Amino acid sequence: MRVGLVGCCKSKLDVPSRASELYRGPLFLRSMAYVERGCDAWGILSAKHGLVMPDQVIAPYEKTLHDMKLPELIEWGEWAHARMHTLWPDPDTEFVVLAGYLYRFAVAVHSCCEFRSVIPMRGLAIGKQLQWLNRELGQ
Repeated sequence: MRVGLVGCCKSKLDVPSRASELYRGPLFLRSMAYVERGCDAWGILSAKHGLVMPDQVIAPYEKTLHDMKLPELIEWGEWAHARMHTLWPDPDTEFVVLAGYLYRFAVAVHSCCEFRSVIPMRGLAIGKQLQWLNRELGQ
């Protein structure tokens, strides 16, 4: 099974919405399109909620991992990792991670050698990530 993990973004609707509709940033929208085409399931790594499923209704918020100190970041990663393990416990699950470094780091601290992951846009700046996604999506 392939599971996409998309990082949340700052641009959001102003009202509670399904998570897949709440986030409005171009990188999020293209990443969502990518995982919907190429993965069996997907979720959103949210700074406030840990791991959110696309149909889960959540309210807008202002929180980022960049504001967290290391202990809080590690706690967030444990929370998100536990949810990943609950939803997709099969060790053969491959995670396609389309999220920033802090999100990947926080989850990786707790999943070392436990899950397989692919980070197709590792090391690319945001503009290059958008270009990569556009190519992959045929846009």
